[in-house]
Amino acid sequence: MAREERHVAAALAAAYGISASWVRTQRRRAERNQVPRPPGRPRLSDAERARVRRLVLEQFEEQGVVGWRRVLEGIRKKEACREKPTSTQLVQEETAAVKRERRSRKERALEAAREGHELFYRDAMWSQDAANVGRRTRRRKVEVEAATDRASTATVVAAVGPPATGEDLREHLERARVERGGLPLVWQSDGGGANRSKTIEDYLRAERVLHMISRPHTPTDNPVAEQKNRELEEETGLGNGVRLGSDAEAAARIALARRRLDHGRLRASRGWKTASELDAELLRADTIVHRDEFYEEARSAMKKAVHGLTKAAAIRRAEQDAIWRTLEKHGLARLHVGRRRTPCPRLARVAPIANG
Repeated sequence: MAREERHVAAALAAAYGISASWVRTQRRRAERNQVPRPPGRPRLSDAERARVRRLVLEQFEEQGVVGWRRVLEGIRKKEACREKPTSTQLVQEETAAVKRERRSRKERALEAAREGHELFYRDAMWSQDAANVGRRTRRRKVEVEAATDRASTATVVAAVGPPATGEDLREHLERARVERGGLPLVWQSDGGGANRSKTIEDYLRAERVLHMISRPHTPTDNPVAEQKNRELEEETGLGNGVRLGSDAEAAARIALARRRLDHGRLRASRGWKTASELDAELLRADTIVHRDEFYEEARSAMKKAVHGLTKAAAIRRAEQDAIWRTLEKHGLARLHVGRRRTPCPRLARVAPIANG
């Protein structure tokens, strides 16, 4: 190929799926009697990669876990007299790889010690939390009050509006009671003002529903509610900073997301069943235990558990443990340690409607 025949290089490049620049480079190498190299960057040797990995680890020991730029500068300061500087790309890749390995080891260690609970009957516990879904004006916040059945993952409450009062929460619970045939044995929430209002406390006491209160700034106390809020936010696009024209706009998005999550989403932890399927299969918890007897037994256990405690966080943790132990004692729940990778093994065949 003559030097002036540039169209030949373009035709060859198009025919072989390579760049015309690479074709011209090979022509020049042929003129110098050099053996043509294959396209692409030459492969870095395993020995060079291992050397850079050692250098990255040395920099982590000296500087701590830092970004690749600091690692590269530290390496090049030590190799100021080296003829060929260490590859920037290799430093980037190995720094990222070491960080990934450290994160994986940390996550595996946390998972191995993580405790969780499985519930075997619907309406044994409802987990509730409020989430901000946007604003109508600068001062007009819109929230969703969402409650989830911890056994089936069904959404039992999804009410949209301004921050709820105790009277609002009582109405939401009464509506869910009608829809599901009864209240839960345990209602789980945080210690927000409406949740601890006299209206709600009197209502739960009268209906013989235990109130499990999460500790402040401890999302692991109520992971099911946290997950449901995240799923609703992902499905609707709502959240902090969203400007809404009306409450009805947010309610319509929440209603659509609720149908999708309850009737369409398959849950790996529930044997790849949807929440609505599990609701139809699981027995109600108050058909397994007598509500009044369970309530009195759990209340007694809670009083014993908090005896001598003075700190609020310790008291709430002790009360939570007492409720879980009572649930486990009656076969309504089970404690598991580590990540649960198999579906809940105990599923009832029929879910009859209980008498409140």
